[in-house]
Order: sequence, then structure tokens, then C-alpha cells
Amino acid sequence: MKQYVLNKEKNGYNKEIQNVYNNRLRAYAIQALKDLALLADKLPEAEQAQVFNNNTMAPLFQSLFSFSGDKPGHNLQTIEDLSKKMDQEQLQKRRSRILLLCYETVNVIGDTMNAHNIAPYEMSILLNAGQNDALPALTGTKAVYLKGFGLHQLPPRA
Repeated sequence: MKQYVLNKEKNGYNKEIQNVYNNRLRAYAIQALKDLALLADKLPEAEQAQVFNNNTMAPLFQSLFSFSGDKPGHNLQTIEDLSKKMDQEQLQKRRSRILLLCYETVNVIGDTMNAHNIAPYEMSILLNAGQNDALPALTGTKAVYLKGFGLHQLPPRA
């Protein structure tokens, strides 16, 4: 299956076989996402920390949310470069799909109660400072971002 996915031109695979593989890939991927959601909901925290961490999740986030799949700041492709590889309809579909994923992610992360549970101190500061955006998910997202930024800046504790 991996060999099929990595074969960009799908050389050696007729249309019927491609359809079979594509259907299987979709079904497997959707089931895997359902299984991961179940694990994220039911596993004890110690187990979740081993499965859902920066090392395991960052490559997925990068692939999902980066328009061209490039790492931020590393050879990012301009829209002109991408236009050479994809037609305008493909570009717009990709843009719309990524935007919807970003929107849903920000809504979950920035939900007022969720953000308060993740970053209570930062959320309180923002709310007390009058940073109550017309779009509450942005305030929550700011609080979580600030907390996460601080965690990246701190040296590891002994």
C-alpha cells in the first residue's frame, strides 16, 4: 500500500487497481482517524503522552495545515510555483479544505472553557486586560499560544 501511495505517476497500476487502492486507502484512513479519536478520548494520560506528543503529531500537523507540505520557513512555495503544479480549481479546493480544518481546529482550541482549562493563567490575564475579542475563539487561541510559547522557552526541569 505504501509503495502505491509513494508512486506519484501510479506506474504499473491500471485504473481498476487504482480505484481499488484508493477506496481501501480512504476506508483505512477514516477508520484510523476514528480509532485515534477513541484513543484520545479514552486512554489514560500516561499512555496518551506516549502516543500524542510533539514528535508524533508535528509531522501530521505539518502535512495537514501547510499549503504545500513544506516546513514553515523552509523552501515555501509561492502561489505562482504552486500554480505551475496545480490548476486553479485544484488550488482552490486545497485552500478550502485546509481553511476548514484550520477553522475547526481554532474553534476547538480556542473554545473559552477549553482554553481556560489548558491555559488558565493566560486566559485570565487576557480576559482581565479586556482582550475579549468579538470572536471568542481568538482570545482562547491567544491564551493557549502564549502558554505554549512559554513552554518552548523554558529549560527542561530536572
